[in-house]
Amino acid sequence: MIKKLILTYQFNRKVGAILQPSIAIREEKSAFYNITPVLPETNQISIAGTNEDIQNMLKICFEYTEKHIFTVFGKVKQTQTEFYQEIEKKFLQQHIRPYIDKRLISVLRIAYAQSVPVYYKQSNNVFETDKLNITDEPLACRFHFDYQEKLRYSLSLQYKDQTLSLKDQKIFILCEEPSVFIMNQNIYFIEDFNTKKIIPFINKNIIEIPQKLVDEYFNTFVRKLIRLHNVTASGFEINRPIVRPHAQLDLEQSLNNNLTLNLSFSYEHIKVRPDQNNDQAIVEFHPNQKSFTKIERNSSWELEKIDMLQKLGLQKRSGTVYTLRDQVDDYMLIEWLNRNYEKLRSAGFRINSNLEKAYYLQNIDIELKIKEKNDWFDLYGIVKLGNFEIPFVKLRNHILKGNREFQLPDGTIAIIPEAWFSEYRDLFGLGKKEEDSLRFRKYQFDVLKRVQNIEKPDFKAQFKSLLSDERNFEIPVEINATLRTYQKAGYEWMRRLREFRFGGCLADDMGLGKTLQTLSLLAFHHFHGNGKANHKGTDQEDQQGQLDLFSDQLKTLERQATSLIIAPASIVHNWENEAQKFAPSLKIKQHTGNARTQNINNFRFYDLIITTYGVIRNDINQLEKYHFDYIVIDESQHIKNPDSVIYKAVSRLQAQNKLVLTGTPIENSLTDLWAQLNFINPGLTGSQKWFRDYYAVPIEKNQDQQKLEKLKKLTTPFVLRRTKNEVARDLPPLTEQTILCEMTEDQHQLYEEKKSATRNALMQVISHDGIGRNTTLILKALNELRQMANNPLLLDENYNGNSGKTEVVARHLENLVAEKHKVLIFSSYVKHLNLVETICQSREWPYKVLTGQTKNREDIIQDFQDNENIHLFLISLKAGGVGLNLTAADYVMMLDPWWNPAAEAQAINRAHRIGQDKNVIVYRYITKGTIEEKILILQSKKQKLSDELIDDNIALKNMTTEEIENLFK
Repeated sequence: MIKKLILTYQFNRKVGAILQPSIAIREEKSAFYNITPVLPETNQISIAGTNEDIQNMLKICFEYTEKHIFTVFGKVKQTQTEFYQEIEKKFLQQHIRPYIDKRLISVLRIAYAQSVPVYYKQSNNVFETDKLNITDEPLACRFHFDYQEKLRYSLSLQYKDQTLSLKDQKIFILCEEPSVFIMNQNIYFIEDFNTKKIIPFINKNIIEIPQKLVDEYFNTFVRKLIRLHNVTASGFEINRPIVRPHAQLDLEQSLNNNLTLNLSFSYEHIKVRPDQNNDQAIVEFHPNQKSFTKIERNSSWELEKIDMLQKLGLQKRSGTVYTLRDQVDDYMLIEWLNRNYEKLRSAGFRINSNLEKAYYLQNIDIELKIKEKNDWFDLYGIVKLGNFEIPFVKLRNHILKGNREFQLPDGTIAIIPEAWFSEYRDLFGLGKKEEDSLRFRKYQFDVLKRVQNIEKPDFKAQFKSLLSDERNFEIPVEINATLRTYQKAGYEWMRRLREFRFGGCLADDMGLGKTLQTLSLLAFHHFHGNGKANHKGTDQEDQQGQLDLFSDQLKTLERQATSLIIAPASIVHNWENEAQKFAPSLKIKQHTGNARTQNINNFRFYDLIITTYGVIRNDINQLEKYHFDYIVIDESQHIKNPDSVIYKAVSRLQAQNKLVLTGTPIENSLTDLWAQLNFINPGLTGSQKWFRDYYAVPIEKNQDQQKLEKLKKLTTPFVLRRTKNEVARDLPPLTEQTILCEMTEDQHQLYEEKKSATRNALMQVISHDGIGRNTTLILKALNELRQMANNPLLLDENYNGNSGKTEVVARHLENLVAEKHKVLIFSSYVKHLNLVETICQSREWPYKVLTGQTKNREDIIQDFQDNENIHLFLISLKAGGVGLNLTAADYVMMLDPWWNPAAEAQAINRAHRIGQDKNVIVYRYITKGTIEEKILILQSKKQKLSDELIDDNIALKNMTTEEIENLFK
């Protein structure tokens, strides 16, 4: 028995010719096969030889069953019987048969590949004589037309080398188009052909067309045949010129108002769509001449052009319409055209715009170059747009405002490339617009260095000594100190800035010696650099008035340059003390107080003028006339507000070089940094508005890392910031520093009144009764003066003036909190701690307090140790001087140092003890010209007294009346 899967050709009375899959079984002695149709519900496992391709073939066959066709084409609420009863012939021919024919072609291809036989079915049985052969290649179609007085044509079909005759043949049509038919037991194919066209040739060899239909026949039937098949002619011409094609991109607006590119190919004046079959020729009929022109399309060339567009970033959206893959706006497409214009033109593309607005679609080029001047660079640029050359600076407002449309002189609109806004926006924001260039100070070299494709100086070589200088700068011999490694690095950094006349911001943590580093620079500058003094000058200021009369003598005393130090009033004296201590050769003058000189010409007799913010604010109209060599602003966070009077005042000062010193360059926002940098290097980071919009807002609100990196690169050469942790190796485990604080005028007046009254009363008592019987009274007087030196509020709650020490302490606390240090604040007086509490509360700083009244000591201590948000611990010296472990702290502030160094040391050891892994810095705050300063002097003279003064009245009894009287002078 033989059992196999076959296809049978049969005519379905409802839908026409189909191929039906069936199981054919032939008994051993039988001459025919019994066939059983394979239906969707048939178990395909029982079909012999089934594989994936055959299963796919069966699936396709089931798609043109009567039931399936009904599910595809039937109407809602229509039965299958009603559907086939009501189906119209036209609908069948136009919709259902193309649906079936498409699937029959697929079935035949699989059947040929899988050797599934096809039989012609006339009954329920088939014989081997009914078997049909599927030909392996399509028939070649050749038409010959003859037009003399009438139009006649013949058809020749050829299979391989064999010519087929249709005359008197029996033909069964399987598919109309593409043409598939059965003749002489063979299944033939004709590509791009309708089977109905061969039917007339069954009865005759030549077809004749009536004269009245000739033109129409030429323009439709004949023209199509010439396009698709081999056609020969006599009596009319078929011209076949060789044509060089062109690709065309039309910029158009789609229905949803987005810009698109419409692709077409032109063969001379004939335009074709790329989505049409590109292996079909183009045929034109010329009715007057009764001739045809046939142009063969270059399919490989067309595919090459489409491939090029795709490689350049376009994708087909539909039909002939192309857009960019990630097109988010119309400008992207125009910029794509600008960028690829030359490539497209050289590849044979023509570019056209069908838009109302005339956009410039050609290449946009830019040429930039830099010319170097003394203190700046000038950036010149030309933007080339076809025949136009536009100065680069004319794009300034467009790029700053984000306006991409730039109108050319002929009215066309050029779209500024999007990359230019990120590439050049900071150029326009930071540079100063001149007539035909942008001007940049040399300290803005980084922004120019980042610009690509620019003819520019070798910045790396030019600023090598600033960026990577390995020279060893010796500390001036005039400096009486050994600088630590990081301090020497700071000094060398300032020396490098000085060589280029660039300003700098030394932003080391509090306590790392910014003053010493700066004095080292100024000492070098005034004794060995271009600020070198001619002579040391005179120590007698009262000679100055006389010297004005004698110009020759004046020249011998005059310095070549004078530097200005601006500091808070509370630390002016510290500057003077530090200068006298570390650089005594510098000639220094304080320009403070009501008695300050109004003759600023006298400044030229000094190396350093030390003044206050208040004096600058009040005397700016005079001071701005003097040209200083260096201006150094200490605690420069005081000028962080660009709208403040003091910022505007210091900005008016003239100087060759500028430095600012601060432990907290950024307290509230990046604008703080802008103000200080703009003072030292005007325009470095652009205008205030530019800086806010371009840097501050994106960085602070949007966490824009790219902008942050840009700002870092721009400012890093001019800001030196070292934290205490970073330089810990260079620091001793314990650093102690005494801070001398000036009293305010109100405080000084009250102190002097209190001191005079106390001295007179004490001297009268002591002269009568002696010291021994009055130690309690003396100690009480000393304590009252100590409190007055701290802040008069400790004695008088109605005092509404200021305190020099409180101002300094508040400023130091601001710095340390901003730097996120942990600080222990000790005082002998709870009232003094209360004042500090008020400062903390007004600034909303979290803090802890420990006094004799504190109950939950352990909880408070642990909270300070563990809570990263608590930076301040206020401690009464007697309550917290012993028994505490506070190793989280790395700064100790002694607000009113204990006169007994041993007790003071015990307080310091709360932080500086076993378990401490940080270097500890201790500040002692002493009010200048008060009992505190005199006690320190007395400590060094009489160590025994300092050990016993507070704990034992015996010490006072051992002092002479003269010594006690000196304490109150």
